[in-house]
Amino acid sequence: MPVSHHTFKLLTCERTSPFERHKSPNLNAVSQHPINDASVQELAGFGMPRHVARWVQQQPGLSARMQIATTLLMLVPMLAGFASAVWLMHSVAFLELFIACGIVTADTLLMDVELFGLLGLIFAAIFAAGAISCAITFRYRELSIQGAAISIKKLMTQAPRWFRKFVPGMVIRRISSDLEPEDYMMQYVALELRFATACFFGSILLTIVGVIWDGGTASIATPEGIYAGHHFRFARTFFSWDKVTGLETGCYYSNNGTVRNTAYRIHLPNGETADFSSGPSPGDAGNRLQTLSRIDTFLRQSQVPWKPAVYPGGTMAGQTQWHPECFEAFRADYSPEDWLLFKRVYRYEPRE
Repeated sequence: MPVSHHTFKLLTCERTSPFERHKSPNLNAVSQHPINDASVQELAGFGMPRHVARWVQQQPGLSARMQIATTLLMLVPMLAGFASAVWLMHSVAFLELFIACGIVTADTLLMDVELFGLLGLIFAAIFAAGAISCAITFRYRELSIQGAAISIKKLMTQAPRWFRKFVPGMVIRRISSDLEPEDYMMQYVALELRFATACFFGSILLTIVGVIWDGGTASIATPEGIYAGHHFRFARTFFSWDKVTGLETGCYYSNNGTVRNTAYRIHLPNGETADFSSGPSPGDAGNRLQTLSRIDTFLRQSQVPWKPAVYPGGTMAGQTQWHPECFEAFRADYSPEDWLLFKRVYRYEPRE
C-alpha cells in the first residue's frame, strides 16, 4: 500500500538537524553526476524501481560537515561497544559463572579454556553502533535520505557482489516499490535499523552459546585430578593426579617481546595437554598463583616428572619457552612471599 509523503513524515517524527539547518540541498533536483548503468541494473534486480535507482545514482556526495557527523555517529557507539566488551571480558568471574550454571563442578580449581565465544561481542558492538547510528539519523529526514543514498552508491561500487546481495539487496527486497525516492530512502534506513537491531541480539545470543560451549568443552583441575575436555563434544575424561605423565613450566615473550606469558602445561595419558597458567580461577587472576600452588603440591606428591616448556607447534616448535629474563620481570608483580611461591610453582629454580 503506497504511503503518502505527509503520512510518512508523521510516522517518522522527522526533525531538522543542525547540519540540515546549515544547508539543506534540494533532493528533488537532478544533478549532473554520471549514472552507473551496471549499478542501476543490479539495484533493479534487487527490486528497486529503476527511477529510484537512477535517482540514487544522481545524488551528490555529502558535505564535509555531514561526512564528519555520519562518521562520528558510527564511530562513537562502536568505540563505546568495544570498550564495554573489553570491560566485560576482564570483569566477569567466569569460573564462578560456569559453576553457577552447572557447566563445571563446584570443586573446580582452574580451567584451561580459550573463551572464543566472546568474539561475538565484537560483532555485537559493530551492530549496536549501526543500530544507534540508524536510530539517530532516522529522526532527521535530510540526513537519512542523503546518508542512505550515498551508502547504497558506495556499497554498489566498493563491496563484493556476495555482500551486496545482503546489504543493500536484502533490505531493498522488503521495501514497497510504490514509494517516492525520498520516502524509499527513509524506509531503507528504517529497515537497516531493524536489521542491525536483530543482528545485535543475534550476536549476543551467539556469544552466550559460544561461551557455554567453551566452558563445557574445557579441561578443568579439581582436588581429585584433571577432567580433560574435548573440543567437539560436551564430555570430559577423568585422570587422577598420579596418572599425569608430565609437567612443563616456562616463561616467554610474545608480540615482539612486549607481552609476558607463562606456561603450566600438564601432560595426560591420552596424549593431550592442559595449560592452567592463564585460565579462569577462583576470584579470578588474583588467586591463580595460590591455586596453582595447590596443583603443584598434588603433582609433587605424585612425583610427576618435570621439564622446561617448549613450543608445542608452529614455526617455533621444539624451541624452549624458558627465558630467565621473563621470569625476573615478574618479580616486581609480587610480594617477597609470593615471589618465592611463584618460583616454586614454575620451577624457576628447580634445584632450590
